[in-house]
Amino acid sequence: MIRILLVDDDRVDREISEYYLKKLGDDFELVPCDSSSEALNLLKNENFDCVVSDLQMPEMNGLEFLTSLRSQGETIPFIILSGQNEKEVAIEAFHADADDYFPKDSGFALYERLAHSIKKVVKAHKDHKRMLALQHETKKAREKLLNIQKTALLGSWEFDVVRNKLTCCSFALQLLGVDEDEFDGSFESLKKNFHPDDEIQLDKVSLKMNNGATQFTFRH
Repeated sequence: MIRILLVDDDRVDREISEYYLKKLGDDFELVPCDSSSEALNLLKNENFDCVVSDLQMPEMNGLEFLTSLRSQGETIPFIILSGQNEKEVAIEAFHADADDYFPKDSGFALYERLAHSIKKVVKAHKDHKRMLALQHETKKAREKLLNIQKTALLGSWEFDVVRNKLTCCSFALQLLGVDEDEFDGSFESLKKNFHPDDEIQLDKVSLKMNNGATQFTFRH
């Protein structure tokens, strides 16, 4: 279910938007309100996946509403509707960090495009939040590993086969006798510091990487 906050001071426009969006999105839950101030209160107390807001409204227009949200660190997807079909308005909306913008003069096609946009921006926002959460967990895991390495005096290294980038913790470099200032992040710069008896294994690893392998085991 996608929960949408629909903000428009014009009752007729608001009801038309609500009607067509419900028809076009079986998974849409619409919560209408008639002012930006009411919308801000709703956002403080309830969870929404997207905001669809009119541009021209009394007290606080759509851009001011959006700017207020972003200044508070709110990243919720925000789509602006406007009766002004002008390029400058669209540019101003995107500069204010709107996720999309639509003029209101498109008839039923407006709501088809709007429904598609809502699904797209909500998915992108959720994907981004999941990615940030994963990055946070990865950072915590690496910090935990670093603390373990400090305690156990162990080292580790990681090779990104996509970016062709080698990352070593400082302990691994110390164990291999590599100067951190001279380490250039290349596989070869690490390889030359391994024992000659390990070169065959290293060459096998290198060959697998060149052939597109993303998983392999190496003991030294």
